[in-house]
Amino acid sequence: MFELSWSASTDDVGVEGYKVYLDNKEVASVTATSCRFTSIERGKVYTFVVRAFDAAKNLSEPSNSVTQRTLGAK
Repeated sequence: MFELSWSASTDDVGVEGYKVYLDNKEVASVTATSCRFTSIERGKVYTFVVRAFDAAKNLSEPSNSVTQRTLGAK
């Protein structure tokens, strides 16, 4: 398991949630400032990006990417 967390975003309309991308693919849409991954492989390198969205579904610029190697042997 791997848990990714980030600081809350602000928006003049109000942030509704966050889209989470794993290796350039959207994998979750959450309202919290964290996302738990339970089915990722051990010992593999992943890249995560988060984008906030507002009530009008406008997306923020992508966050800085985070590259993480999960623990354990492949």
